[in-house]
Amino acid sequence: MNPSFKMAAICLSVFLTFGAFAQEEEEKNNSFTHWDQIVNDLKASIKEETPAVKTSYGMDDLQISAGMDLSFAYLSVSGDPRFEGSGLLKGVGLSFGIDLFDPEIQAEGSFRNYSSEALSKDLHAEMREFELKLVNSKRFSYGTRLRLGLGIAARSLDLKARTREGTFTKTESSPSAVFTVGFGRTFGRNLFIGPDVSYRTAIAGDDFHQSSLDIHLKANALF
Repeated sequence: MNPSFKMAAICLSVFLTFGAFAQEEEEKNNSFTHWDQIVNDLKASIKEETPAVKTSYGMDDLQISAGMDLSFAYLSVSGDPRFEGSGLLKGVGLSFGIDLFDPEIQAEGSFRNYSSEALSKDLHAEMREFELKLVNSKRFSYGTRLRLGLGIAARSLDLKARTREGTFTKTESSPSAVFTVGFGRTFGRNLFIGPDVSYRTAIAGDDFHQSSLDIHLKANALF
């Protein structure tokens, strides 16, 4: 065989062998790159779908409320023939509330003053009260909350009776337990409006003012 031809055949054989090896290495590299891409895509997908972990409630999340209410209290008094009657008292109140490290649990305090109203033909009454309660404010739809509360209240009731014997006055202070149900809606981020219905029952069994049913139309600013 011609030496030149033999040398050319050897070179061609080496070239083809090297080319096949290079192609095989390239396929391996492409395969690794392909699998790396799949792994990266899976990691990115998991990262996007993982929900954010809720952080604990901190001081920056603390919410304070302050507001006013129009109040209507239906009460009945008995025990003294000169001071017996029932009727509706109307008043206004100021309230203050603060979260107890939970957005759904608040402590609320209120002061209300009721104007003089007739409970009977000869009996008039006016009243002041201070109330302190815990409220669970549960959101059940967007912007709307259900309020359930339990607390205590102290009332000072001034009575004035006119009889044939003359004019008589009487002032009584009555501690009572308070149960509240209400609902309301948040407008924007800083205004809450809604009614509360409260039932009060006297703690002392011999109290002449045993119970009352109250309605409060509330408007609170949130901070």
